Amino acid sequence: MTRFASELGQDVRYGLRMMVKKPTVTIVAVLTLALGVGANTAIFSIVHAVLLRPLPYRDPDRLVRIFFNEPGVGLRDVRFSKPELDDLQTRAGVFEDVTPIFEGSENLTGAGQPERVEGVNGSFSYFSMLGVTPQIGRLFGPQDFAPGFAAEAVISDGLWHRAYGADPNVVGRTLGLDNDPLTIIGVLPPGFRHPGPTISGDAEVFGAGGFIADPFPKPTRGTRILVHGIGRLKPGLTLAQAQARLTAMAAELRHDFPGDYPPQAQWTIEVQPLQDTLVGNVRPML
Repeated sequence: MTRFASELGQDVRYGLRMMVKKPTVTIVAVLTLALGVGANTAIFSIVHAVLLRPLPYRDPDRLVRIFFNEPGVGLRDVRFSKPELDDLQTRAGVFEDVTPIFEGSENLTGAGQPERVEGVNGSFSYFSMLGVTPQIGRLFGPQDFAPGFAAEAVISDGLWHRAYGADPNVVGRTLGLDNDPLTIIGVLPPGFRHPGPTISGDAEVFGAGGFIADPFPKPTRGTRILVHGIGRLKPGLTLAQAQARLTAMAAELRHDFPGDYPPQAQWTIEVQPLQDTLVGNVRPML
């Protein structure tokens, strides 16, 4: 132990002498080490934030993205119809809740300077499915149901601050979205983000609809106007079990409605963990 300590002391003294004799080399080495440590720390922080940290929603491991595919003709994530949405909600037996999602860029008026904002429309259970609570007012519920689009809106915390000066009395005010008047019923908590793609930024105005009346066409099985789907699996159900049931249901529907599902398309339904679909494009870069 004494010999080891002696040799270690010699090595330390030699290293210090070299650092004094060649300060430029020392500075470069220290900076290189610092940059390496900093880069690795930054990369780990990004990986943790994007890939490892659970989504900020209630029981995020039960949230899934729903895809309607036609592998026979090389198509994935095709649109779906209101009857097919009903099949997911009632016939499949694997979901606690399901919502279709419409994302789009819309003109906002009545909130100061007119501007272009990102909007999202889903079902009336969109927020409850995600487990979100408002910071002001309320979110959509059964009392807001409308066969078409509801006449109410929920706004983001960012829009509330930017356009309304964080006015605590904003609930009840009217905004215009593509010339449609909507009554603000609530403000989302800071940091809430829509778990899906948008056109040019975070969604700031949220609406809801029943998808069975104007501006929607008559809800027939072949009228596929719904764009994206998100679902919450029932407690205790694994992803593999849900997928097996949905694959079987798709086969049943193809058999029951051959006119709506051409055999060559091989129409089917797929589910993936919501987090995987959100970070899928980022994962290869990291």
